[in-house]
Amino acid sequence: MKRLELNNFILTDGEHTLNSTVPGDISADLLAAGIIPDPFFSDNFKSLGWIHERDWTYTAEFSGEGLDGEIAELILEGVDVFSEVYLNGELLGSTDNAFKKFTFDISGKINGEKNVLQIKMLSTYREIEGIEDPGVSGLFNEKRFKVRKMQCSFGWDWGPNFIGFGLNGRVIIESKNKPFLRDIGVECDICGDVAFTVFVEADREYTLKINTDGTVTEHSFCGGEANIMRRVEAPLLWYPNGYGDPNLYAYSVELFVDGERTDKKSGVFGFRKIETVQKEKGDGRVSFGFKVNGKEIFAKGSNFVPVTTLSGTASEEEYALLLSAAKQAGYNMIRVWGGGIYEKEIFYSLCDRLGIIVWQDFMLSCSEVSAGEAFRRQIMEEAVYQTKRLNTHPSVCIWCGGNEMWCGGEEKERLLKRDLLEICEKYAPSCIYLYNSPFSIEGDIWDKSTGDNHVSCFEQALEEDNVKGFRDYIYKNRSNFYTECTILGSCRIRSLKRFLPSDKLWPTNELWDEHFVTNPYGRNPQETFVIKEKRLGEALYGDVSSIESFVKKSQLAQADFLRAEVDFARGNGGEVTGHLNWMYNDIWGCGTWSLIDKYFERKPAYFAQKRAFLPFVLNLSREEEGYFANIVNDTDESFSGELKAEAKSFDGTVVKVFTKSVEVLPRAVLKVLLPDGMRGADYLLLKAGEHKAIYLPDDQSTLTFESDLTVKRERVNENCIRVKIKANSFARCVFVDIPGIVADITDNYFDMEKGDERNITVSSLSELSRSDVSVKTYADVWED
Repeated sequence: MKRLELNNFILTDGEHTLNSTVPGDISADLLAAGIIPDPFFSDNFKSLGWIHERDWTYTAEFSGEGLDGEIAELILEGVDVFSEVYLNGELLGSTDNAFKKFTFDISGKINGEKNVLQIKMLSTYREIEGIEDPGVSGLFNEKRFKVRKMQCSFGWDWGPNFIGFGLNGRVIIESKNKPFLRDIGVECDICGDVAFTVFVEADREYTLKINTDGTVTEHSFCGGEANIMRRVEAPLLWYPNGYGDPNLYAYSVELFVDGERTDKKSGVFGFRKIETVQKEKGDGRVSFGFKVNGKEIFAKGSNFVPVTTLSGTASEEEYALLLSAAKQAGYNMIRVWGGGIYEKEIFYSLCDRLGIIVWQDFMLSCSEVSAGEAFRRQIMEEAVYQTKRLNTHPSVCIWCGGNEMWCGGEEKERLLKRDLLEICEKYAPSCIYLYNSPFSIEGDIWDKSTGDNHVSCFEQALEEDNVKGFRDYIYKNRSNFYTECTILGSCRIRSLKRFLPSDKLWPTNELWDEHFVTNPYGRNPQETFVIKEKRLGEALYGDVSSIESFVKKSQLAQADFLRAEVDFARGNGGEVTGHLNWMYNDIWGCGTWSLIDKYFERKPAYFAQKRAFLPFVLNLSREEEGYFANIVNDTDESFSGELKAEAKSFDGTVVKVFTKSVEVLPRAVLKVLLPDGMRGADYLLLKAGEHKAIYLPDDQSTLTFESDLTVKRERVNENCIRVKIKANSFARCVFVDIPGIVADITDNYFDMEKGDERNITVSSLSELSRSDVSVKTYADVWED
């Protein structure tokens, strides 16, 4: 077999001619050539719609030398979205779905020396107009329903109406002789049985050598499909993060003809079993959660959206940064949200290695389901392709029909409740299928008594002008499993400067609204997200009258709200079985839902969630009976000792104390109701063994803090600095700051009692010096 990857394309629309990067995007090529400004700076994208209204042609020349096999194929791994494909002037076919791979037979069509491949990208907007209206309704931009591509790129309440366009996957030519390997499926169970299904294009006898972690067997066949069973004794199981190691097994399949190897494919697989757990709880309530290899888990994680609206430009380094941060935050689950894309191979490979369960939505979101046959055919074809593509990844455990789909009527529901279920049963039988998120047994997807739910406290608190009482909404909104928990919070000033002109940084203005966007379907549609963030910050921390106070206080509001939501969920472990916040990352320069912004800056909320997700944690929850101190022991060892709660003044004076001898079993939660008045002092300290947690009053608008720290910086190596911090007085929101450098920081944005000492490690792929690192607190001005 000879394999040729083409990436030396010339791109033209008749007016512009330029070099193109493939995989990539036409807009990115135009930006690199200096033809257009950055689409994602200011509101530039609004004047660049002409890019998508034109046809563009990719052209590549290649030699046919060595491409003389009896079968030749052109493989397009990603086209976004409509195109016509020509080889040496001959039309090979077309593409119409960004979520599928397209393969064209070019046997006998390759010339010996010079060949010209042309891929004519057809205007997305023009093609959409020619597609019959599917007759459905939904949110944001109804034109999106006509085309199978990233739905959120048509505009969402956190992203721009600026679509991807072009070759966002690899372009490959393969020349081969029969027999050759077409595809490989791997199914395994936790007993150690492995079933290989090898699809071979064959016209003669061949031999397959199967290597599973060093054990090799040979098998001879004549037909086109080979089924081979293997047994691994005492297999090491794949576990999600926090429950065991994510053990993987390597395999390879080699094809031999007359003793000569002619083809080879390899990959990894893992032994794991995932099950849903649903138990009657009384009063019509039914729990919902997951069990992996017989262990019930508490799902910790977030929702992943595309790295960029120009999906072809997302790099492996960006995926590695985001997913390594997820592992550091204690994640064992991440949801690939249904308005984005089926992610790149690197995403799933990283989740395999990091032990992060993937909840994979089919790409349907916030709409009705079309009953049209053409729409159904598109969905079914992409579903077959994607389930087969991802089936060997042990991390891909859950498939979901879509995000917040509007069900109603048997004809429209059959796609979600029957067709996609049948595809998963056939091509992903070791996975769980859920027809929608949220879902419920009774059919009302917003019913909190069964299934999962999308819910948080902040919208209700704002609507009822009761931000200071936000904890009351948390316990009243009790859900079995939080698949989306939404909290708003700004990005840092240095990130704002990367997408807003200097003269538009403050006061907030129309460009802020372009990037922070809003939701016209929310509880308060008349309020932009900027207004909501300002209200949250002012209610909890006082006046917001500058860019520095806006950023600081809206970020702290997001962190405190999210911590309270996670604390309640984990403090009610068993009743609540998982918490995923909305959302993890940003698709462009923005300052709303994400924990990590477009420029990989980790917000205070990221660190609040990281601390709240620790395996052993003390936390506080407000419930109907009052305030509970909770000991959450998500380890395999029991804890015995004393729980102490101290109401304290900022000078360290203990105003009131409560103690209780406790024992907490492995993978268990102990809830202790605190006496009245424990939150009446400056702050509450919870202690158990070496563990402690600080809780300030929810209303901090009248509190004052000072920044009095002793800081020492030690160079560990060229990429690592250790920071030793001592608080000489109570310090609110202490953080290590390193502007302009993407770094891993062991903890950040934390409170310190008077006399506390902390050691923080800062590491980066780039070289660090001690002068790069500063330490600030809430009392400082958050300049960048």
